[in-house]
Amino acid sequence: MLVQLVAGCRVLVLSALAMLIAFDATPLWLVAVAAFVLGTSEVLSDNVSGAVVPMLVPARHLEKANSRLVGVQIIGDELVGPIIGAWLFAIGAALPFFANASLLAGAVLLLAGLPLLAPAPTLGPQASQSPDPTGLLEGLSTIRNQPVLRAITMASAALAAADAAWFVLLVVFVRDRLGLGATGFGLLLAVGAIGGLGGALIADRKATWPLRTVSRLVFGSMAVSLLILGLFPTVGVTGAVLAATSGGFALWNTRAVSARQRATPNELLGRVGATYRSIVVSVGLLSALAGGVVADLASIEVTLIIVGVGSAVAGLLLDRSI
Repeated sequence: MLVQLVAGCRVLVLSALAMLIAFDATPLWLVAVAAFVLGTSEVLSDNVSGAVVPMLVPARHLEKANSRLVGVQIIGDELVGPIIGAWLFAIGAALPFFANASLLAGAVLLLAGLPLLAPAPTLGPQASQSPDPTGLLEGLSTIRNQPVLRAITMASAALAAADAAWFVLLVVFVRDRLGLGATGFGLLLAVGAIGGLGGALIADRKATWPLRTVSRLVFGSMAVSLLILGLFPTVGVTGAVLAATSGGFALWNTRAVSARQRATPNELLGRVGATYRSIVVSVGLLSALAGGVVADLASIEVTLIIVGVGSAVAGLLLDRSI
C-alpha cells in the first residue's frame, strides 16, 4: 500500500535527520531537502488516506469517520503535539525527530493490519468520459463535469482564500495590535484548536444537515467574525474569531470531504482528491500574498474588513450551486 511506503520513507528521513542533529552535523541544505521530502510525502499520505476511507467505511458513516479523523489531527497537530515537541526539544534537539520517527514506525505496523483493498462499487455517478492517463487532468475533468464536485471545490477554494488572507497576518496582528508575546500567541492558537474540535464534533452530531446549511453557517460566521475583528481588534474578540473560524473550517472540511467522496467514482478518488487539494492550496497561497500586500498598502484592519465582505459575497454567490 502506498501509504505504508510513504510512512516508511518518512521514518528513514526523520531517523537520519535525528542522528545528524544529535551529532551536530546538519548542514542547512540537508534540512531543506528533508523538509521537501517530508512535505511531499505528507501530501501523498493525506491524499491516499482520503481515497481509502470510503473503501473502509460504509457511505452512511463517512461524516462520523471524517469528523473523528479531523478531530484527531487537530489534537495531534495543534494541541498535544506542539506541547510534547517543545518539551522534548528543551531536553535535546534531536528527541522530537526520534519521537516522530518512532510514532511513524508504529503507524506502519498498524497499517499492515489493514485488509488489501480493491476498488469498491462506485458510490457516486460514473465519469462521463473515458479515463485520461494524465492524472490531474482527469481529476480536473471530473470536477468540472460533476456539479456537486465543482460546487464543493469552489466553496473550499473561497474559504481557503479567506482564511489565508488574514491568518498569514496573525503573528504581526497579535504582536503589534494586541501587544502579546509568544505565550499569548500560543494560547490564542490553542483557543482556535479547541474551536476546531467543536466544529468536528458538530459535523459528527449534525451529519444530516444539508451541505447548503453548512455553507451558509460557515461563510456567514467567517464574514461576521472578520468584520467584527477589523472594527474591534481586542484579545477577547481575536480568541472568539479564531474559535469560530477554526470550528467552521473543521465543520466544512468534514462535510465537504464526505460529500466529495460520495460524488466521486471510487477509481478516481485519488486523482480527484489530488486535483481538489492542488486547487485549494494554490488559491490559498495566492490569497496569502494578496492579504500581505493589502496590509502593507493599507492596514491589517482594512484587510480583515475586505476579507469579511468578500466572504459574505462569495457565500451568496455560491449558495445556489451547493
